Parts: sequence; C-alpha cells; structure tokens
Amino acid sequence: MDLPSLENAIKALENSLDSLGVWLTVWTALVVVGLIVEFAEDLKELLTERPFKWRLFRTMVGGLLITIGVAGELFVQFRASKVETDLRTDSHQVEALLNKQAADANKEAGDARNEAGSAIKQAAQATRDAEVARRNAESFRLDIAKANERAAEANKMAEEERLARLKIEERLAPRRLSAEQIATLVKDLKPLSGRDVNLLFISGDPETAVFADLLTGALKTAGLKVAIRPGMILGTVKPGILLQIGKNRLVDANILANALIDAGLAERPIPAEQIPEEDKTRLEELQIVLGPKH
Repeated sequence: MDLPSLENAIKALENSLDSLGVWLTVWTALVVVGLIVEFAEDLKELLTERPFKWRLFRTMVGGLLITIGVAGELFVQFRASKVETDLRTDSHQVEALLNKQAADANKEAGDARNEAGSAIKQAAQATRDAEVARRNAESFRLDIAKANERAAEANKMAEEERLARLKIEERLAPRRLSAEQIATLVKDLKPLSGRDVNLLFISGDPETAVFADLLTGALKTAGLKVAIRPGMILGTVKPGILLQIGKNRLVDANILANALIDAGLAERPIPAEQIPEEDKTRLEELQIVLGPKH
C-alpha cells in the first residue's frame, strides 16, 4: 500500500474513533440521567417520611456513589476525548513538518549532487590547467634560479661595500656622547659624586679637544668635580683612554673604569698607570688621559 492510501486509511480510522467516542459519551450520559431519575423518588421519600428509614438511606448512598462514579467517568471520558483530539492534531502537524523537512532535504540533496557533478568537472579542468601551469613554471624555474643567484651575488657585494663604508665613516667620525651613554655614566658614577678627577687631553687634535669637553660635561652631570687641561706626553701617544691612579684612589679608579666600559667609551681592560708612591702630592689624584681616536 502506498503512502497516500495509508494516510487515507488512518484518517478513516480516526474519524471512526471520534464517532465511537461521541456515542460512548452519549450512552454514559444516559446512564447518569437514568440513575438520577431512578433514585429521585427514593430521595424524596427518605427526606419526607418518618420514622427515618436507614435501609433506604443505605440504598440511596450506594446509588449516589454509583451516580457520582458514572458522572466522573463521563467527565473523564469527555476530557480524554479532547486530549486525544489535540494529540492527534499535534501529531499531524509534526508529521507535516517532518514531511516538509524531508522534501526540503531531498531537494537539497539533489542540488548538492548537481553541484558536486559541476565541481568534479571544474576540478578536472583545474587539474588540466594546473598541469599546463606546472610545465610553464618549470620552464621559468631555471631562469628564476639564475636571476636569484645573480641577485644574491649583487647583494653580497653591496653589503660588503656598505660595511666597508661604515667602517671608514666610523673611523673618520668624531667621538660623541649619546643621551644613553650619559645616563649610564650618571648611574654608574653615583658613588663618586663630589669626588675630584682630572682630565688631561692631548693637545693639537681638535677632535680630542671637543670630545674632552663633552666627557667633562658628562662627568660633571654625574656629580664629579672635574679639572680639565690640555697637555703633552713624551713618547708614543696611545689612542683612547688611559687612567693614572694615585695610591689612595684605587677603588675610585675601578668604579670609573667600569662606568666608562659600560657606557661603551672604552674596552676592557682600560690601560692604567699607578702614580709612584714617592710622589706624596699625587696620592689622592685620579686622572683620565684622553688620547686621539686612532
């Protein structure tokens, strides 16, 4: 039996069930009315005649209970019939919704199959196009590799030239103090605040004189008392920074050396000369000798 025939058979059975429910309600109502009619005269007799008839009373109580029970059955039957009707209505709505969803799903499945077929064709065409592109790319790969090789060589040469130029510029550029270097000196030299230090720079070199002024300003900012003066040194003049240290300033010299290294103004170890102890006038002296850059 196909689906429409089954649905028609179900509807016919439901209509028959509704008809039987109506007749059951009618017959039950007739039973209630018959009980009321049957015991009406007995109830009147029980209420009006004396002496009181207990046997009739018991009969009436039994009849009353039967009447109430049948009436309750009639009420429950009526309510159950309504609930059953509502349940069938909701079931039909759910069934209709499910049928609609199934139809939509079938339609979407059909569309998906069509789209899948189209996608397969497109994928096949894309595969063919990709193969053509791969062959073309392979033909260009060697040319690209050679071009990259030439570019890498050119970049290498350019980098070597840039580094060489930077070294030359660095060698020729005058020494300067950045804000970070000054801040490092101020922080590291805080223990020497208020202490004396001499700064002797080799005269005759303008770059050294300018840098000596900059270094003096930074040391003063750190709180040191700086006495700056130009001078000459017999023999070979060493570039960079040299420390001359009196016997009583060894600890201070160590702090000063570390500060200069931290600021990037000198490399470890800083050349140092200890002032002879025989020179009693210089036991408290700490002197920075500033030579040329190179």
